[in-house]
Amino acid sequence: MDRVQRNIMIQAYATVTGIMRRAAARPTSELSVLRKFLRNDSPEGR
Repeated sequence: MDRVQRNIMIQAYATVTGIMRRAAARPTSELSVLRKFLRNDSPEGR
């Protein structure tokens, strides 16, 4: 039980660090994706 939980925590930490490293490597693309999501979520009329 403890070993399984520890493996899950390690995998989650590895995925988070990988995402952070990818975002740090390409900040412009990540910001453009975030901006596109915000533009799609916000209504045009407002």
